Amino acid sequence: MFERGGGLVEIDPRFVPLPLVLVPPTDIRTIAFGRFSARSFLTADRAIPATATRDEAPTIQRSEEVDVTVYLPTGTTPPGGWPVAIFGHGFGNDRHFVPMTVAGTMARFGYATVAINVVGHGGGPEGTLTVLRTGQDAVTLPAGGRGTDQNGDGRIGSTEGVGTRAGTPLALISNRDGLRQTTADLMQLARAIRRGVDVDGDGHVDLDRERIVYFGQSFGGMYGTLLMAVDPLVRVGVLNVAGGPIVEIARQSPVFRGVVVDQLKRRQPPLMNGDQDFAEAIPLPGEAPVLEPAAGALDIQAYLDRAEWLSQPANPVAFAPYLKEAPLPGVSVKAVLYQWAVGDRTVPNPTTVALLRAGVLQAVSSLYRHDPAGVPERFKNPHGFLVWTAFPEVYAIGRAAQEQVARFFISGGGQIEPVLPQFEIGAAPPANP
Repeated sequence: MFERGGGLVEIDPRFVPLPLVLVPPTDIRTIAFGRFSARSFLTADRAIPATATRDEAPTIQRSEEVDVTVYLPTGTTPPGGWPVAIFGHGFGNDRHFVPMTVAGTMARFGYATVAINVVGHGGGPEGTLTVLRTGQDAVTLPAGGRGTDQNGDGRIGSTEGVGTRAGTPLALISNRDGLRQTTADLMQLARAIRRGVDVDGDGHVDLDRERIVYFGQSFGGMYGTLLMAVDPLVRVGVLNVAGGPIVEIARQSPVFRGVVVDQLKRRQPPLMNGDQDFAEAIPLPGEAPVLEPAAGALDIQAYLDRAEWLSQPANPVAFAPYLKEAPLPGVSVKAVLYQWAVGDRTVPNPTTVALLRAGVLQAVSSLYRHDPAGVPERFKNPHGFLVWTAFPEVYAIGRAAQEQVARFFISGGGQIEPVLPQFEIGAAPPANP
């Protein structure tokens, strides 16, 4: 536990100070670090072996210690502990920086924020986190990294280990099973909280065993959709800038399209049909059909179809109907809110629309209509609007989005507030911006 009283947190080996100014002592009283033991279904190849349809669950491969960060609000702890908002971070992020951008707002509304690293994120298992305390000795803790050196180059990338390795027979599976394992980790985290968590060792539970909600951004909105669909314990959730299937996100996104280019080049024989980019001849919804596709386009389409079929066990679009329209046995109808943004260049709007339509979720969506003319160049892509509280230029947008989340939680998932004129509830989807 790290009681607020001045200090700095650094992560090795980058030695980048974490901005504690984002969680001021007026909002956050305590930052605590812990861990729980989770069952892992992943093999060393970062895949979950297939099971027969009627089997109860995949085979457990091993147990893994998963590190947790907890942010407790300032003020008197409620008798049953603070309500808990589990936060799911995005692709390439970790449990250290991004949760700080949301924990303050959650605390002001009376929620503790809890976060873990996604599979393959947070650096390697040998990384450390050092708390430099004013007037006291420094404390060094494990950073809880879950990455692996898949390519043997002696370095662990920001997402290395979330999916299967490129250039191997399992490459087409990609991030599928990292998403599934992270969903299982969050289910186990919720049950750990349910057993009772005494953060400060005073003999009293600090986290409410019953009031557990979830919100996740980007990748966190994707595996969060899986979590909300299958876990009976988590009944209220906010999924921010989610979409699917992931292969379509990669194909349509300017941010990730290069990953697809790399995969097409690696195929034997290569499937690239252009020098720098490829032509797949797949029209967006509402566009006219392509009657004369480019040479090689049909082979690329077949490749993408296979990748999408293989990703179905972790496709948020496939899980969306179970949230409200057709709940799974033993799971109640969920109270969910989907936040998204016009012109998202990371998770393109057509992939979010696909998710909303699959689950008939348009009425419980909040569309942020981003005006790129009014913000600096680095904020032209509105994908990160939920965590913009770290930047003065767009702070008001991030604060509004987070308050919409918190008010949704306080209402028990019964009320979605527009918060600012730019946020439209149940808005019609934009025409392929």
